[in-house]
Amino acid sequence: MVAPWCNTYLKVNILNKWAKSAVEHAQILGIAADETKRIGRKTNQGKFLPLVEWGITENQCFVICRAGGGC
Repeated sequence: MVAPWCNTYLKVNILNKWAKSAVEHAQILGIAADETKRIGRKTNQGKFLPLVEWGITENQCFVICRAGGGC
């Protein structure tokens, strides 16, 4: 398998199950502003895309992470 197949089983399904029982919440997703295909699939109610909102690209994310020692 090429794609991260386990994300659905280990993350997404668990979060969706919890979301059904939660009263009010927002999911924060780390999708960069230049990931246009992913943005289109993930833009809906209850999801917040801060990197898209602030216009931060994937390369800018790497720079920020490296400066903070995260990469």
